[in-house]
Amino acid sequence: GGGWTGGSIALNEAACRALAAESGWSVLSVSYRLAPAHPYPAGLNDAQAALGWLAENGAALGLDSGRIAIGGASAGANLALACALSRPGATIGMLLVYGVYDRDFSRESYDRYGEGPGLTKARMKELFAMYAPDAGTDPLVVPLHSDALSALPPACLIAAELDVLADENAEMAAALRGAGVDTDYHQEPGVTHGFINRGRLLPAARACLTRGADFLKRLSGDLPT
Repeated sequence: GGGWTGGSIALNEAACRALAAESGWSVLSVSYRLAPAHPYPAGLNDAQAALGWLAENGAALGLDSGRIAIGGASAGANLALACALSRPGATIGMLLVYGVYDRDFSRESYDRYGEGPGLTKARMKELFAMYAPDAGTDPLVVPLHSDALSALPPACLIAAELDVLADENAEMAAALRGAGVDTDYHQEPGVTHGFINRGRLLPAARACLTRGADFLKRLSGDLPT
């Protein structure tokens, strides 16, 4: 997370540890170059490189390189989905938490929560201006504009109700389902953008991490579909 301009491995460590502990999966947490010093596609290129490295070297770490899922929160979800779009067949699932999927600030959730709490409309405009000011409708920046969604693997999308991104998360889930992608969508009521990193303080965060872990278990056959 961090709007392509901030965030860190440390910020997401607790969530990653919870996913690893509850799912039984190994979790690789990846950093990437940040805008504005490194605008698009630098961050995406780093994420793609990490995915490629894992596919080539996972076996040496005792991992099954044929079973890689990808995920992230906020800008991290955007990069994860862009990786899956640009590397068809490289992943078997996507765990996407309150992702950024479009650059349309006219949606109702932008009107309703544009001044906060949490992420604001003004901040989202600033983040896009720093990350990809000239990308237009490039589907690797705004994946709701992609015409290749049908090639994506099963997805679990988790959204926050009190979030400017709430509507585009619902639309992304609908678009994936419309493209024939097996999609689990959940909007957590009464929480703001970023809630997943407050697991020790917020029961809803822990419950959603469990939901994500269960999705990973289903991918590996440890839970029924």
